[in-house]
Amino acid sequence: MIKKVLKKLFAASLVVMGAAQSTFASDSDFQSPMYENHEIDLSFGFETSGYDTKVYKEMDATAEPIYTIQKGDNLRVTNIIRIVATDKTFIKVSVNSAVDGFMTMCNPYASGNFVHKETINVFGQPVEVLTLDKSMNVHLSTELKSLPSDKDKTVYKVTDKDCLKFHKLHGITSDYGWVNITINGHTGWVPTKCVYADKGGPSLFTPEETIVWALIGHREI
Repeated sequence: MIKKVLKKLFAASLVVMGAAQSTFASDSDFQSPMYENHEIDLSFGFETSGYDTKVYKEMDATAEPIYTIQKGDNLRVTNIIRIVATDKTFIKVSVNSAVDGFMTMCNPYASGNFVHKETINVFGQPVEVLTLDKSMNVHLSTELKSLPSDKDKTVYKVTDKDCLKFHKLHGITSDYGWVNITINGHTGWVPTKCVYADKGGPSLFTPEETIVWALIGHREI
C-alpha cells in the first residue's frame, strides 16, 4: 500500500520542470548574503486535503496567513530560501496561479546533498554534478558506465552478490538521471532508476521530493 501511494505521489502528481522563472517578486531579492536561495520549478496538487497548510505574505510564520490550502488546490514552488540569521527555511509559492506567498519548510539542503559539486564533460557537453553522499542498493545486471551516458562503455555489471549490499553514492547529475557510485571496487555511473532504498518515503529525497513529502506525502500513507 505504501509503495502504491508513494508511486502516485512522486510520479503522477509531481511535475518537475527545471530552472524556475519567478512569476512574482524578483529573485534578486534573495541574492544577498542574508539568504541561501535555490531556484526550482515544482508543481503538484493537494488531491485529498489541504491539511490546514498556511501561506504567508512574507517569510514570517508568526504573521496572519493570507491563505489556507484547500482540497484541490494546485501549488507551484519556485524558490527554496533559507534565512541565514535565523536558519529558518521557506518556500516561495503560487497557489492556483492566484495567491502568491511563502510557506514554512524544512531545509532540503541541510544534509549538504544536491548542491553543485563539479561540471564534467560528457561527449563534448557540460554536465553539472551535484553532491550526494549516501548508500543504496542497486538492481541486478545494472551496467556501470564510466560516464553518465548510455553511449559510454560498460566498466562493470552488477552481480547477485552486489545486490545484497549497500553501495556508496558520490554524486548525481543535475537532471537526477544518473548517480556516481562505487560497486565492488569499481566507480562509475548508473541510471538513477537502477538504485533504490528499501524503506518508506522517496529513495533519494531530492529537494523536490522532500517538499512534496513534507506537505502531503507522509500524510497519505
